[in-house]
Amino acid sequence: MTDNSSPKQQELPSNDYTRLNTSALTVAMFGCLAKIGVIVVIVFVTFGVNTKWPLLGFLKLTQPQALLDYVNLIHLLAAVVAIGTWLIARTMVEHRNYAFKLDVTGVHRKSGFLSTSYAVVPRNRVQNVSITRTLRQRAFELSTLLVFTAGTDLNRLSLKNIPYGEAQRVLQELLDEVQRESQSD
Repeated sequence: MTDNSSPKQQELPSNDYTRLNTSALTVAMFGCLAKIGVIVVIVFVTFGVNTKWPLLGFLKLTQPQALLDYVNLIHLLAAVVAIGTWLIARTMVEHRNYAFKLDVTGVHRKSGFLSTSYAVVPRNRVQNVSITRTLRQRAFELSTLLVFTAGTDLNRLSLKNIPYGEAQRVLQELLDEVQRESQSD
């Protein structure tokens, strides 16, 4: 049996996006927990100073007003738990719905759940590629790959929390492509 498809048809982009691994979720969760910690500190410092229970010293219920302060604290805790739950759920959904791929047409990224975003940088538009790594990303062998096009800083594609080896592979492949194009000019 012969293959009647032309080479051009075989090069069409596929839907084989690479999803983030569990290390990426771990790094994202650390960032989420840091945000929750900041919220907790701000809430207790802001609201704890102006009441009869400054900075959690509310457990001495010696006055009728102290019971009202205790109820207010429960409301504050409920609000912090609700915000924390929302942040954690949002982080998990973002992780689940974030994917990228490199194919013959360029670098692709898709993300989002309710509102989805698709970004593509065609290979022939790539000007520069770089890898950055935060301390958390280094601990989990992850990185952020930045693909720049001509123009301002807004003309870039950022692939966050991808495996470091994958980022190096994409970086090398794109740089090889840029070198080939510059030598052919």
